[in-house]
Amino acid sequence: MSGRLIPGGSGGRPSAGGVLGGVRAYRLVSAPRPPEDPQVRDPAPAQLFAAVTSMHATFQSLTTSGADVIDVIDGPDDPAGFDEFAGSDEFGAGAGAGAGLPGALSPLFFAAWLRLPAEPAVRTAQVARSGQERFVFLLGGRPFLPGAAPGLARVDGTRGLLFPPGASGVEATGGEVDRLLAEFPVWLPCVGAPDALWSLPDEEVWQHRRGSFDEHAAHLAHPFSWMVLAQPRPADLVQADKDRLEIGIPMLREAARGSRWAELERAEARYRELARYGGAGMWDVRVLVGSDTAAGAGAAASLLCGAAELGGLPYTLVPSGRPSSLAEAAAEPPPHDTQGGWQPGPPDPFDLADIFVPTAPFAASSELLAALARPPARELPGVRLLTPHRFDVTRDRTDDNGFPIGTVLDPAYADAGTFVVTRPTLNRHAFLCGATGSGKSQTARTLLTELSAPERPDDRVPWLVIEPAKAEYARMAGRIRADDTVTVLRPGVPDDPPGCLNPLEPEPGYPLQSHADLVRELFLAAFNADNPVPQILSIALAEVYANAGWDMVTGEPRPGRRPKLFVDEEPRDVRARYPTLGELRVVAQRVVDDIGYGREVRDNVRGLVDVRLRGLREGTPGRFFEGGHPLDVGALLRGNVVLELDRVTSDQDKAFLMGVVLIRIVEYLRTNPPAPGDDRLRHVLVIEEAHRLLRRDADGPAGNAVELFAGLLAEIRAYGEGVVVVEQIPSKIIPDVLKNTALKVMHRLPAADDRASVGATMNLREEQSEHVVALPPGQAAVALDGMDRPLLVQMGHGERSESTERASHLPPLRAARSDLCPPDCRTAPCTLRAMNEARHDSTSPLLVLWVEAVVAATVAGVHPVDPAPALADWLLRLPPRQRDCALAHAVERAVDARRPLLRRWLDPADLADHILADLTARLGLRPPPTEDHRRFQAGVYRWHDVRGHLDAAVAQAEPGSPGGPHPHTERWARRGLILDGADVVEQMRVFREHPANATGSHRVAVGDPDASGLTAAQVEVTGAAGRLYLRRAFARACVGKIDPIVRLFEKPPVGRGRKGPGAEAVT
Repeated sequence: MSGRLIPGGSGGRPSAGGVLGGVRAYRLVSAPRPPEDPQVRDPAPAQLFAAVTSMHATFQSLTTSGADVIDVIDGPDDPAGFDEFAGSDEFGAGAGAGAGLPGALSPLFFAAWLRLPAEPAVRTAQVARSGQERFVFLLGGRPFLPGAAPGLARVDGTRGLLFPPGASGVEATGGEVDRLLAEFPVWLPCVGAPDALWSLPDEEVWQHRRGSFDEHAAHLAHPFSWMVLAQPRPADLVQADKDRLEIGIPMLREAARGSRWAELERAEARYRELARYGGAGMWDVRVLVGSDTAAGAGAAASLLCGAAELGGLPYTLVPSGRPSSLAEAAAEPPPHDTQGGWQPGPPDPFDLADIFVPTAPFAASSELLAALARPPARELPGVRLLTPHRFDVTRDRTDDNGFPIGTVLDPAYADAGTFVVTRPTLNRHAFLCGATGSGKSQTARTLLTELSAPERPDDRVPWLVIEPAKAEYARMAGRIRADDTVTVLRPGVPDDPPGCLNPLEPEPGYPLQSHADLVRELFLAAFNADNPVPQILSIALAEVYANAGWDMVTGEPRPGRRPKLFVDEEPRDVRARYPTLGELRVVAQRVVDDIGYGREVRDNVRGLVDVRLRGLREGTPGRFFEGGHPLDVGALLRGNVVLELDRVTSDQDKAFLMGVVLIRIVEYLRTNPPAPGDDRLRHVLVIEEAHRLLRRDADGPAGNAVELFAGLLAEIRAYGEGVVVVEQIPSKIIPDVLKNTALKVMHRLPAADDRASVGATMNLREEQSEHVVALPPGQAAVALDGMDRPLLVQMGHGERSESTERASHLPPLRAARSDLCPPDCRTAPCTLRAMNEARHDSTSPLLVLWVEAVVAATVAGVHPVDPAPALADWLLRLPPRQRDCALAHAVERAVDARRPLLRRWLDPADLADHILADLTARLGLRPPPTEDHRRFQAGVYRWHDVRGHLDAAVAQAEPGSPGGPHPHTERWARRGLILDGADVVEQMRVFREHPANATGSHRVAVGDPDASGLTAAQVEVTGAAGRLYLRRAFARACVGKIDPIVRLFEKPPVGRGRKGPGAEAVT
C-alpha cells in the first residue's frame, strides 16, 4: 500500500481527521471510459459491486488485534508509522464491531465527489500553481483501502486502483484531504431507507443509470461535496433484521388483503435482499453533502439525492437535518431527534415499520454502496476517462536466458509477470515506435541495459546506436556495468578525435564492384535522386576507382606491385589507396560535361552533383567521410558504441551517414560470418528515426534503393546481427521494415495512420488501437512472432542511473589518419580541433609554394630548394606535433594533385614519404633522405640522365659513322629502359618514341595547380598569375635555384627528338 494514514483531528477549526481518522486516502486520476455503444453493457457496475463485496469481506476479517491487521497489509509499501498505529490502543479500541464512526478507528470506506469553489482570478492562479483541479474524486479506507493495487507504481506517479479495475490515483495525505474538505464549511446529512416500491422496470433502470449523477455533478454551478461513509454492518445485526422479518412477514400476509399490501411488498423484498447478501454484503452507510453556504448545501443535496443512481435499487435517499459542520453532520443523532431522522429504541419484533424509516446511517447492500460511491462515468475537470485495457496478459513462450524489459499488465494494471525478449527474437529484429515523450527511446535503452547486464562478458551482447536527432544514449554509460564501457562518436565535436569511414572504401575482403553498387544506391536513397543521376554516378564511380588504380573486376589495385627503379629489385606490393568524395566530385563534374546534355540539363545535373558532394565534404560530416582517423568496424561491433548525429543539420547528410555505417557493417558481417551452425545473437544495431534513410514515399530509382537497404537489414540476421528500429512516425517508413521484425513495441501513437500501419502487423484490434492513443509514458502494446494478440507492458526505466561520466570519446581506430602522421599521432589521435589547425596551417601560401617547388623538383629531377628564412622560422616556432601535421597535410595535397599521373612510374605513397623526409631535413630536423633520387622521377623526366647522355653522344658522333650503341645501354636496361639500336642515333630515335616522352607527360611534375592550391597561393602572395608572378611567388617562399622549377610550370619540356632540360638534370 502506498496511501497515508490521516491522523485524528485536533482542536481549532473542524477537520477531516475527526471523521476520517486513520484513513488511507487516494485522489482519483483516471477511470475506465464506459462503452459508447448503448447496446454494449458497461462492466463498471459489476466490477464495482465485486470490489465493494471484496472490501466487505476484507474488513470483516480484520480483528481487534493490530498484529492481525499487520499480517493482512504489511509489506514493503506500508507507509511509515503504520506498524505503530496498527498496534496502538487507539486502533484496538475502535476496531470492534458496531463502533461508532466519529472518532473511532474501526474499518471504514469512504468516497467523495468534490467540486471546488471557483473564486476570482487570484484563486485560479493559486490552483494553477498547485496543480489542483476543479473536480476531485477521493476514496480511501481504514486501516487501508483493499481496492488499491499494491504491486504496481506507474511511471507518472499514479498507482492502480481496483475501484473499478483500470482506475488510477495518487496518494492523498491527511493535510491535503483537510485542505480540500475545508473548502466546504457547511454540511448536510442525508437519510436513507430500503423501499422496494422505488424500483423501476429493468428496461427503464438502465436508461435511468446513464450518467444521471454525472450530468448533475458536471453542471452544478456552485461548489459541492458528495461524501459516502460506509462500515461493514455486523452480522448479528443483519441476522436480527432477518429474524424480525421472518416473524413479521406472515402477519403482513394475513393482513395483505387490506391496506398493508405495500408494507408486505417492502418486507418481502427486504428479506430477499438480506438473505442474498447475508452478513457478507451489508453496510452501515452515511451520505453527507457539503457546500460553501447552507443554501448551496441544501440545493446540492436535493439535486444529487434525486439523481443518485437509485433507479434499479430498492432504496430511497433524502436530505435531512440542519446544516452544520462536517464533524456534526457525521455524528449520529440521538434517538427521536426529528432533525436527524427518527432513531428507534429497542425494536418491536411484531412491528416492522421502523425498518423502513429513513435513518442515518442506514443499512444498505454492497450494490447500493457501489452505486453511491462510484467514480465519475464521464470526464470531469481533474478526472480522465480512459478506454479500458483489453490486451492479452500471458506470453505464449518464456525464456530464462532472455532479456527482461518490462512487466506485463493485467486489466487492473497490476503485475502479471515479467516480459522477456529472447535472443532468437531479437536476432529477427525489433520495431519500437511512439510519439515524442512516449518512452520509446527509454525502452530501447532498457533493452541495451539488459544486453550488457550479464556478469560473464561472453554472455553480453554488444550494441551500436545510430542516433540522428538527440544525444540521450550517451547516458547509457551510467546504466551498464562498471567493468563495461560506452564509446560515443560525435562527428563535428572539436575536442574529439574524428573517426572516419570513407564512403568509397569497402571493408577489407569485400568485392569492390559490389561496394560501388551499394554506394550508388546510397546516393539515390539518401538524396532521392532521379534519372540521369544513377547513370552519371555509375560512370563517375568506375572512373574514379580506375584513376586510383583499382581494377573493378577483381577488386585489386593495378599495378599490384610498386614500379621498380631496377628490374632486379625485390617486388613490393603497392600501397593501395581508395578515392575520396572530393575526387568523385571532380570526376562526376567532368562526366556531366562529357556526356553532352543540353545546357539546361547539364547545368541542373552538374549543380545537383556538385552541391551534394560538396556538402558531404564540408561542415560537420566532412571529416567523418574524408580526412579523419579510419575507424575499425570490427572493433565498433565488439563494443558498446553510440553515434550521435544531432550536430549534422541536413536530413539528407544524416541519411547518407547512416547509410555509410550500415554498408560497412553489412560488409564486415559478410566478410566475417559466424561458424556454420552458430546462430547466436552476436550484436545489436539500434537505428533511431530510420525514416530518414528508409522513407516510404520514395519512388523510381530512389525507391528501389530504399528497398535494397531495407533488404540488407532483413538479411543480416543470418550473421547474428539484431536490428532495433526506433521510429516516431511509423507511416513514414517503408512497410518492409515493419514486416521483417519479430518484436513490435507500440508506445503512445495519436495518429490513426501510424497506428494502422503498425497495428496491421501485430493484430491490434480497434479498441486496443484506441487505448494506445492515451498510453502514459513507459507503457506499450507489445507483440511477438507467434502471438495472436498483443500484450500491454509497463517498460522498465533507469533514468536515475543514467550518466555520461564514464563515456569514452576515443573511437576505435584501424590506423592513423595518414601514413605520414608522426608516431605520437598513432598513440594519441589528433582531435578535430588540432587537425583543423594543422589543415589551416598547411594552406599557408608560402608553405604551399615551397612544398610545390620541392615536389615538382623531385619529380622532374632538378635540385630542390630550401624554405625562405621567414617560412622556416614560422614552421620551427610551431608546436612539433602541429608542424608535423601541417607538413603532412601539405605533402598529401601536393602528391594527390599529381597522383593519377604518378602511378605508372612510382608509388605515390613512397613519393609522399620521401618529400616529407626531405622537407623536415631542409628544416634541420633530421638527416637528409638517402634514397636514390631517380626513383621519384616520373613521366618525361624519368630518363633525364639518359637523354643527356644520348644527346652528348649524338653530338659527338661523326656524320655517317655514329659508332655502336651507347656504352651505358646495359645499365639503362637494368633500369627497365630498353633502347634497341645499332648506334646512338638509332637509340635516340627509339628513345624519342618511348611512352615517357608522350605529349602531356610533362604534367606529372605540375599536376593540377588548382587542386594543389598553387594557383591560389601565387595569387595571394603576388596578387596576380603568370610566369613573372610565379617566379616572384617562388622567390618569396624558397631559397635556391628556382628558375629550373619555374620553367617546369611554364610550358612542356622539349618534345620528341628535341633536347630537354638536361643541363639542370641531376645525373
